[in-house]
Amino acid sequence: MQDANHLNSGRARLGKYARWVARIIGTLIAVFALFMLLGHLLFEEEVEEVEDTSELIGVGVGLIFACVAGSLLAGWRWEKAGGISSVTVGVVLGIFVLFTAGSNQLIVAVSMGVPIIVIGALFLYADRTDPLNA
Repeated sequence: MQDANHLNSGRARLGKYARWVARIIGTLIAVFALFMLLGHLLFEEEVEEVEDTSELIGVGVGLIFACVAGSLLAGWRWEKAGGISSVTVGVVLGIFVLFTAGSNQLIVAVSMGVPIIVIGALFLYADRTDPLNA
């Protein structure tokens, strides 16, 4: 019986660490995403158009980064909802970048999508190991 309690307290402690790692890194990424969105909204008009589709791609990136910031910040209050939405937005961002990146598509898609997916998974793990949810 004591081994089960020790195992549960270890999971709860690991869940607490997962929660704070997800919150700290998620906040940094959310702030970065908000700066990217702000830069897109304020300074997009000054950049010359290279392609006809670049404006549409810019709007897509802006919307996705707004969703990234929203889902990561939602994880602070609602870990399960924030985790599910972060995983979903990370997959969408990876697929979007995979199809719109000019070169090194796979590397860019993985480097942008996977960190958000991992943070979402950490939020989900923290929610699952929370003793109040048991």
